[in-house]
Amino acid sequence: MKTHNVGISTRKHLSRLVSMMLLVFGLTAGGLAALAPSAQAAVIPANHCAVGRNADGRMELFAIDIKSQLVHKWQTSANGGWSSWVGMGVYIPTNSDIAVSKNKDGRLQVFVLNIEGTMFTSWQTAVNGGWSGWKSYDGKWNRSSGVDAYQNKDGRMQVFVVGSDHKVWTKYQTTVNGGWSGWVSLGGNLAPGAPVSVGANQDGRLQIFAVGAGHTMVTAWQTTANGTWSGWASMGGTWADLTQIGVSNNQDGRLQVFARGTNSQMYTSWQTTKNGGFSAWASMGGTWASEQVVAVGRNADGRMEVFAVGTGGLVYQSWQTTVNGGFSAWQQMGLGWPLASSIAASNNKDGRQEIFMVGVNGNMYTNYQKTVNGAWSGWITMGGSFPNK
Repeated sequence: MKTHNVGISTRKHLSRLVSMMLLVFGLTAGGLAALAPSAQAAVIPANHCAVGRNADGRMELFAIDIKSQLVHKWQTSANGGWSSWVGMGVYIPTNSDIAVSKNKDGRLQVFVLNIEGTMFTSWQTAVNGGWSGWKSYDGKWNRSSGVDAYQNKDGRMQVFVVGSDHKVWTKYQTTVNGGWSGWVSLGGNLAPGAPVSVGANQDGRLQIFAVGAGHTMVTAWQTTANGTWSGWASMGGTWADLTQIGVSNNQDGRLQVFARGTNSQMYTSWQTTKNGGFSAWASMGGTWASEQVVAVGRNADGRMEVFAVGTGGLVYQSWQTTVNGGFSAWQQMGLGWPLASSIAASNNKDGRQEIFMVGVNGNMYTNYQKTVNGAWSGWITMGGSFPNK
């Protein structure tokens, strides 16, 4: 999920953010190349949100409000209603990325980059419980590239970020639920500002995806579960530098990736065998805003479902019509949204999908399946006050 996850100026927030951070942190400060007539850089959303699931199945939602404060709210019961918004004691640029992962024991952990590009993290101090203070992981990273995190097969978390050297860097827990390694370079030569997205093969090996300096999509993977990494390999295509990549798994475990091409259509590529190579790029059609972020969810029966914002500001969905199979035509989900809206997707404990977005009025909204694998509720406000441009 993002989704994973900059392109919009933060100058008007800079002085306020610096002063707030002095207080909070104590800081001193293969098949698509011919389709595109020209490369067009995407604009990364200014209203990132992310969602995780507690060990008891309750979802927890994280977002950055208009005051640049990271806030969260959570389901008060599994499959149920939501708490009020609560601040998490940290102020970060409104266009920063948020990554959420889970310790092996089920405790959630959040990762963010501040205005200086330093990574900070906070974790639940008890399963399903409250949160720690913020800890710095040092380093200076390319904040426009965001951050992503995933759990290794053995349960140890691993976090990924892109440096100013255009290489991917990572650090990982050295023991389950425990401390962390130093930063390790995974190499690569990514496009300026390219985000990195992470998924897991059927055998548990992590795999990362990004746009390379030559505008082709590139990937690297663990050569053994929990282990070391391969070099980078091209997946072809022609993509804008800041293209967001959605990653998910088919029911049979095969990875599948989704991204907007420079001709504004959505494209997908999938592993042709479990843990194996990828297909040529196939168009899913549609006309998508350059600012769009693709989100990928999964129905309880294992069928993937893709969500994206069109050029007219409308949200659309497309779902697999059969398990491990092809996708439906795009279907509108109603209302109008800022073109730069990001979408977060997760599942209730009972398997019903739920998605989250910021509306044109700055409120957070949610839309959920009324029945498992079934129809959707329509949009419901969750309140709050979030950037909507």
